[in-house]
Amino acid sequence: YFLVPENYQASSSSLLAKFGQLIRRIWSCHNFKSVISPHEFVQEISVASNRSFHIHSRAHAVDFLLWLLHSLHKALAEARLYVRCNIISNSVP
Repeated sequence: YFLVPENYQASSSSLLAKFGQLIRRIWSCHNFKSVISPHEFVQEISVASNRSFHIHSRAHAVDFLLWLLHSLHKALAEARLYVRCNIISNSVP
């Protein structure tokens, strides 16, 4: 889904755009080196989370993962790009 930018281009979320960019870089066959720098994505996380998650502070991995998944889900839902077709979305109002 995130490998094709047109799938989420209607969203105004910069976090969603940076996440898609990171995923495309990871899976690109055109990279000369196999090293990907997530610096732009980390900066966007810091901005989007109001500095709750940034480089110079410690946080629990579970809290970060919950925040990231919720933020991506919210961005897709706001742009109406996410179809409520899974069991979790159907069971939670």
